[in-house]
Amino acid sequence: MLNHLGKNKYFYGVFLALLNLPLLSYPAHGQSNSCIDSNGNNIGLGAGHSISFDVLLENQKIGEIYSDVFPDLTNPQSRGIRAKFTTTNGKFYNDFLQDTLKGAVGLNWLQFLNVTSTDPNAPDDPFVDPPEGGGVFRLWADNTPWYWNANQPDDLSQATPDGNGNLILPSGKLFDPDTMLDEQLELFVNGSTLHFSDYPQLPPGDSFSFSTFLIAEFPGKKYDILSSLGWQAGSEDIEVNGKPQTITCITHLKKDALFHLYLENLVSSFDDGYSKILKLAPYKFSGNLSPGAVDSFTRSGLPTPLLPIESINYVAWINNTIGSNTPGNPDTVLGQFTSSGQLLFPTNDNGGPYGSNNGSAFLGSVNPDGTVNLKVTGDPAYDDGNFDGVYVYEDEVCSGGSGGGGCQTVIRTDPHQESGEYELFVKLFDTSKFEIGSTPFQSFLSSAPNDAFLQSLRLPKATKNVSEPTSIFALLVLGLGGIGLKRNNKKDKEQ
Repeated sequence: MLNHLGKNKYFYGVFLALLNLPLLSYPAHGQSNSCIDSNGNNIGLGAGHSISFDVLLENQKIGEIYSDVFPDLTNPQSRGIRAKFTTTNGKFYNDFLQDTLKGAVGLNWLQFLNVTSTDPNAPDDPFVDPPEGGGVFRLWADNTPWYWNANQPDDLSQATPDGNGNLILPSGKLFDPDTMLDEQLELFVNGSTLHFSDYPQLPPGDSFSFSTFLIAEFPGKKYDILSSLGWQAGSEDIEVNGKPQTITCITHLKKDALFHLYLENLVSSFDDGYSKILKLAPYKFSGNLSPGAVDSFTRSGLPTPLLPIESINYVAWINNTIGSNTPGNPDTVLGQFTSSGQLLFPTNDNGGPYGSNNGSAFLGSVNPDGTVNLKVTGDPAYDDGNFDGVYVYEDEVCSGGSGGGGCQTVIRTDPHQESGEYELFVKLFDTSKFEIGSTPFQSFLSSAPNDAFLQSLRLPKATKNVSEPTSIFALLVLGLGGIGLKRNNKKDKEQ
């Protein structure tokens, strides 16, 4: 059940945590524990552990995200996650959406859950949290993929209070008014804040990984990613006042989670389809191509992988529909290079997301030194693979005269003739599929996910007398968000 403690929730929760945790809780011998590593060390993050980072759009800071580990006020030994995105450019919320975010109609969070469990009912693949339709504790959710509900239940007028701050719908599901998006937004003259919180309850020994994305929604069921968090929860069996209890610990919390094609396809399954677009990039370069030229761009100080076998992926694309350009010009070619200047593949000619306009785009990986090195030239000055602004071709030259003549093949080099303005965008941790004019952009990942497990998460019409699932995990996944679960403390803020 949800706990509604009002304005003093923060201080009350800290007080309970400080009072109870050191004195009343200790590991229960022989019990399941995913909060302890192989060396016996407790890897749970303490209450108050926090991260903060800037949110960039086209090289400018437009906001910041703060996230911390916080006690679950209904069970102060357990831990959850809070976060908030705060705009920093001093605009009203609607102006921020329309001007800064290029015509967005709203902000929300989008969360995916991936499960590690020995329970045979646990899904093998990630899923949207909450799933379409509803969740654990019989909580109702709307048919959007977003974390906070954008719409109220159609039968809300027939609901009755349950005595715990929720409303019982005719279907038997519970509606928590605090899960409405409007309840999670704070609007001020000099900036606005969107809150997030999640307090998972895990079966013993399980660990759940979450990818939580800040999204901007656009008209026509379109959206793009602004920023993200990655975090992981585990479970621990303890004793409190001599009674066994399973609590949740938070073992990892970091900025940046990868949004890839599989996740995009999960979102597209909601309510007749939501479409991912590329519109909001943290990094932007401006260029003006001239005949025979090769433009070079470098961004340094980017994240680097922790392990040599890993990579930090990005997508780069060109908008050549600006300025006084005629349609289809300049016809660009985009290439990525190592820190030492070696050309990597793929290069891309006509791959951009702006229709069949001869722009370029591809997926790449950040260099080991934290740089992205890109070059732009004109078509067809790349066929020889050296990006030098000229193209090499064969020409047949014939000589004539009274004595007759012959023909021979000669090698010629000419500079490309492309010219015009363009914008080059780079976005990390987003390798999802998008359309690139007349040529479909091919991701490195499969384009046809199996969503059978998602179908199994959707609740049938519930009744008040419906029997509970026998599996612990079935109880979780047959409800709301595998674990987006308990959404109490939603507007708690660090003081």
